[in-house]
Amino acid sequence: MQKNTLALLVVIAVVTISGYFLNVWHQGNVRKNLVERINQYWVAKQVNDVRTIYEMESAKLDGTMTPSDANYYNSGNVYVNSFEVEDIQYQDDSAIVTINRQLTFDDLQGKEFSNRGEDRWILIEGQWYHDSSKAPSAQGSPLSK
Repeated sequence: MQKNTLALLVVIAVVTISGYFLNVWHQGNVRKNLVERINQYWVAKQVNDVRTIYEMESAKLDGTMTPSDANYYNSGNVYVNSFEVEDIQYQDDSAIVTINRQLTFDDLQGKEFSNRGEDRWILIEGQWYHDSSKAPSAQGSPLSK
């Protein structure tokens, strides 16, 4: 009877430890995926790849952002010259990302300046999306007329 109890305890310990390491491995992959998505998003901003930006916006999933909206929000006179991810704060299925950006504004005679800001990212069905849930609709934009 003691051998069976000991064997059961060993099995329970192995399953528990395996589950722990599987969870740690999964979390590491989820975080690595976020860093990759952040970089893809901001490189798309640099080259004005509106299609990629749109595909990475959370508001596209529920239809509150259309491709026209994404085009409207990303066309303009602000250009991303470079960016650096400074910090990522994970909170369950979301993350706050601090980014330092070098921007150029046409309205300011093309002068470059630094801008430090925060982006919110959310995990939806295993994929990270830039949180655009609070982005206004382009209904009032010139594109909607």
